[in-house]
Amino acid sequence: MTILLGNNYILYNSDLFLEYDYQNEMIQQELVSPFADRILTNLLYQGSTNHCGPYSATTVINALKNLNLNPATIAQELNKPIKRYFIPIPRRIPDSATFPWGMVDIFNQFGIKSHYQFFTSYNYLMKSFQKGFILLPIIASLRPFWAHIMILIAVHPNKGLGFANTQFAYPAIDWITEKQFRQQWRLSMNCVVEVNPH
Repeated sequence: MTILLGNNYILYNSDLFLEYDYQNEMIQQELVSPFADRILTNLLYQGSTNHCGPYSATTVINALKNLNLNPATIAQELNKPIKRYFIPIPRRIPDSATFPWGMVDIFNQFGIKSHYQFFTSYNYLMKSFQKGFILLPIIASLRPFWAHIMILIAVHPNKGLGFANTQFAYPAIDWITEKQFRQQWRLSMNCVVEVNPH
């Protein structure tokens, strides 16, 4: 598979390993997720919608289950609250932000183990990525105000963190520096949805 990185085409190689210095919190060598090929092949483009949550979830489900789900259908499904002990729980603001538990709920519907958590440490994120988990951290900005979820598929000592981004209309890695990522991730209270593909 060929992936577009910036203006350069490279042959994708997933046989890379991460060496992470946990004491000094430094990435020593690049790591690409073992699921990056499948995720980028199934990457769905959200266009001008606010459907990053449903489109990211559908990308992961299609990649892991070899399905061809329609992300717009998933988005409409998530617009509806789900009942827990007869209490309706909203999974997303209709046609807008998706709550992390809404992502977990849709993964569970397709038999994919997942959970979400706040106040996640960067070390935990790196360790989970190293173990082969699929991670969807939520990043945000206050001015202008927005939030976005993407699928982490690579880390690099110089480029930072690489994501499959549903705002991209083509299969490319969206690189964010570690510093920028930490700042934007902090605004979501370090929230991440963690998928166990094993």
